[in-house]
Amino acid sequence: MFKAREYAHHCNTTYSTSPSGPVQSAAMKPNPGPPPTAQIAIVTCMDARLDPFSMFNLSLGEAHVIRVGGGRAPDALRSLIASEHVLGTKEIMVVHHTDCGYSKAPSEDAARAEVRASLGGKSVDWMSFMLLKKDLKESVRDDVRFLKESPYIKQGATISGWVYDTTKGTIEEVVVEGEGEEAVGSKAEGGLVSEISKVVHQVI
Repeated sequence: MFKAREYAHHCNTTYSTSPSGPVQSAAMKPNPGPPPTAQIAIVTCMDARLDPFSMFNLSLGEAHVIRVGGGRAPDALRSLIASEHVLGTKEIMVVHHTDCGYSKAPSEDAARAEVRASLGGKSVDWMSFMLLKKDLKESVRDDVRFLKESPYIKQGATISGWVYDTTKGTIEEVVVEGEGEEAVGSKAEGGLVSEISKVVHQVI
């Protein structure tokens, strides 16, 4: 049996009728549902080892948890736009983590080559895998700057960046110093923030 069908069976036979299920839960309202009570969106990695609800002691309905490969903010932008402009969140928390698969490929070209081989030669040259830097904090800073510079994110939104240590189970805030000067410098040098911005904003 596919795992998906196993999970669906649990949903239909157990979760749907449990005290925490959607029929009984006040947190489940008609679409699009209420704004998250803490008015925060959390962007983090899809890594199956991470459990944001337990890590941050979240309750159902408290936050938008947006999970994408590497926890990259550009990949989450479409969801963040809806989170802010439709459902009223006012804060964004970007969380990357140690031992992430997106930090292990030596380069974008190497990542594309591996995927291309898996796809039988199909081109993925147009795709950015948004790999993490060796200095994980720099990748977090890139993402925070990306969001602060994006015309689709509200000016004045509270945006912070964090690194979660998968070995220790602890999290550390990443300070983005001199945001104005550094962000301009990244654009002038054709840095990651600028390049990702061009690709993502063209798509949108």
